[in-house]
Amino acid sequence: MSGDQIKIFCESYYMMPGSGPGSPLTMTLTDLLSSFVNSNVIISSKGTLSTTDVGNVGTNATNLNNFISNNNNSGAGAYLNWILFDEQLNYISAGVNPVNSGSNNTPIYTNHDYFINNPVHITKNGFLYIFVSNESNFPSLF
Repeated sequence: MSGDQIKIFCESYYMMPGSGPGSPLTMTLTDLLSSFVNSNVIISSKGTLSTTDVGNVGTNATNLNNFISNNNNSGAGAYLNWILFDEQLNYISAGVNPVNSGSNNTPIYTNHDYFINNPVHITKNGFLYIFVSNESNFPSLF
């Protein structure tokens, strides 16, 4: 609801193998929207939607592609993410907190508390989509 502040927290464990991360598996707009439109919350409130339906709303395709491309810089390729949509599924805002990548063969445990100290401010009624993503070619545990 408009006026709410949401604090998001998760933990991650990451270890880069000695051979390095290899080629990234970049998340695409279709991947992102598929997971969003197939969620029970969206289906129960909006009915069945396709990725094209949401991608064609306002400037969603441009804003979401910018979100994906601008958050591909942690080195680890894994992230805690959120995206805020209004009630008509227009993109409002988004944020990301990357997993710490560490160094080869050194495990890194991270408390993702950025969004505890910097809560998400809900500016319009709608949908807050919180998800983790992993663009590396090996597992990160959330």
